[in-house]
Amino acid sequence: MVGAKEYKKVSQNLMKSDDVIASRIKADTGHMDEHNNDVADTIRGKYTASYKFLQSKLPMDANGSVIDSPDPMQLAKFNRYYGASTNPLSAVENLAKGRVSAEEVEAVKTLYPSLWNQVAQQLSVAAQKTQPTAKQKQMLERWNGQSTQSTSSVQSIYGQQSNARSSKKPSVSNKDNMISTSQTSSDRLAKKFG
Repeated sequence: MVGAKEYKKVSQNLMKSDDVIASRIKADTGHMDEHNNDVADTIRGKYTASYKFLQSKLPMDANGSVIDSPDPMQLAKFNRYYGASTNPLSAVENLAKGRVSAEEVEAVKTLYPSLWNQVAQQLSVAAQKTQPTAKQKQMLERWNGQSTQSTSSVQSIYGQQSNARSSKKPSVSNKDNMISTSQTSSDRLAKKFG
């Protein structure tokens, strides 16, 4: 979590040129090249995507300039993006607790699409097995990027799911998924929702 005092340093680091960021990432991951170039390139790609994503989420003023001292609400919103970008399982845990934010979902969906899909599939399977509570429906809608105020969209989701029921468990691609503990987190989430 980035505090008000640390924010200025974080925002300055994020706003450095692409060359500076690339050299910093290379310095952090260069030792991996001697072991496995593909893994090192994948990690560098994730780092770069995270930097770009967080750059786009820095609080801006009306002129499009980064705000040096954001107000508490702006800082809290940035922190939700920052937290899920650096620890995507925190968003899954918040989903299970019934308090995931749209910012956390956006970060996971953008930066960790395989994890986002895996959780969405687990939620879908759980929703088919039991009738979710209103809070669970709200979290399902939020995870799927839908309005939490529309009852018809919830009914539409469950209508589609009941038509697509299958005894076969959905397959999950591990491409882009670099989080080895996501399966157990998803299982815990499915149990909580199901």
